[in-house]
Amino acid sequence: MSEWMPTRPAPPDPATPTRLALSIPEAAGTVGVSARTLWSEVRAGRLRSAKVGRRRLVRVQDLDAWLALMSEGE
Repeated sequence: MSEWMPTRPAPPDPATPTRLALSIPEAAGTVGVSARTLWSEVRAGRLRSAKVGRRRLVRVQDLDAWLALMSEGE
């Protein structure tokens, strides 16, 4: 029987365009918090988002800014 070995995620493919915005569930998974937490942050005005059609999107740069703001509070 082979032993389980953790794997690293593959590096991004340079041919694939970088996403500029993520849905709330995608953003939550990216930073490791619940979607409910991000929804609360959006409603409180601490995390900027945009409504596009029926979706709510968070720009990656706004997610980075929110993380920086959260780390300042520690």
